[in-house]
Amino acid sequence: MVNFIDVINNSSAEDFSDNLQEVFHVQNFLFFSALNNLFVNLDSYFGSGHNYYVYHRSDTDKFIHIPWDCNETFANFTWNMNPYQLMHLPIFWENPPNQPRPLITRIFDNEELRDLYLMDYQFILENEFREDILFPRIDELANLIRPAVYEDTLKMFSNELFEQNLEEDIQFMNGIIFGLKSFITARRNIIEDQLAGFNIEDRTEGLFINEFMAKNESVIADENGDYEDWVEIYNANDFSVNLEGLFLTDDAQTPDKWQFPNIEIPAGSFLLIWTDNDEEDGELHTNFKLSASGEYLAIYNRDAIIPVDSLTFGEQEEDISYGRFPDGSEQWEFFENPTPGNANSFTSFDSEFVHDNYFEISLFPNPVSEKCKFVFYSAKNEPNNANVSLKIYNAKGQLVQTLLEDEKIENNSLVWNRGNICSGVYFYQLKTDGISIVKKMILK
Repeated sequence: MVNFIDVINNSSAEDFSDNLQEVFHVQNFLFFSALNNLFVNLDSYFGSGHNYYVYHRSDTDKFIHIPWDCNETFANFTWNMNPYQLMHLPIFWENPPNQPRPLITRIFDNEELRDLYLMDYQFILENEFREDILFPRIDELANLIRPAVYEDTLKMFSNELFEQNLEEDIQFMNGIIFGLKSFITARRNIIEDQLAGFNIEDRTEGLFINEFMAKNESVIADENGDYEDWVEIYNANDFSVNLEGLFLTDDAQTPDKWQFPNIEIPAGSFLLIWTDNDEEDGELHTNFKLSASGEYLAIYNRDAIIPVDSLTFGEQEEDISYGRFPDGSEQWEFFENPTPGNANSFTSFDSEFVHDNYFEISLFPNPVSEKCKFVFYSAKNEPNNANVSLKIYNAKGQLVQTLLEDEKIENNSLVWNRGNICSGVYFYQLKTDGISIVKKMILK
């Protein structure tokens, strides 16, 4: 703890980010800091300095921030501010100088960490802090507790105020208590305006854990002649991607376990990572090994919060790899003839079960910002000879748009521009030759 405090107080501006990440799970802290600010939870570290633990994890030898007691969210802890100030709390709000919070101050002074904080904030706003997600949850919880609320003879507020405050603000003493739904709507609009003033880094997309081997006895040796476990990363984008700052992990509780060095994967290419728990062997050797009995495996963005790609796999066999076919698709195969660093071959362990009318479709990138590409595959690698229907539906099953209607595909792919279709969860359905495939897509 003394060393942790020393890092916060005495690291130079140039070394602060690197030094902090050596002793603290800073990405976790940034995510919760964004949540506390968004929900105006001032009874927390960055406001009152209350309601959190700093816990030393023995497995990572780093401290981690653990929040607790969030009952003052929705701006209930006013910190001597009026309702307007609370609702318009700036994204980078800090305590007055007479009550300093050095950790958050130094983080906000660091461009790299500020960028990660903004990425977290934008993700939460676009994917979680939304009326279509939170309003039904509020209704669900209100229905759960309503009988107990109505029967409580000692409650501070009436049943009528309970119902009213779900939807709108109510007067209380010399101030107001923000309504749950009214707070969400107003705060979201205010934060959208604030975020528009920043140039926020795009999240990395289009990278896939494409093939791996958790029990490599004789398939391929590393640069030292050792047969180590390996993971193949595939870049499905039509541009190069620099992996510096991203993470690879086998533990969902430690998403920032191993960080990629400054290395690029060209468009449509592959990169081999040695998961041998021996970083001294080279920059592409991780600090963990794969478990042949099965475990979690994921690539995380620089914020170490949202996975770029992840899977949970079962027991693995010696010298047999497990990978996607086609490359970057959602279908997984066991491969008797592994292809580390190259495109996966269809002659797989389960190939006898793949029929001539096998058909597959993939979408890159997903989530979709403005446009994306649908890529079609078949067992004969001739999907352009098939008549295909491709339609997009919303989460209620309503047809949103028809992209193809019993048509042939040109160049085995289709570029789609979303136009003015709203953000949210959607599904795309492919139909051809008696085959129907439905997959999820996210418009952000």
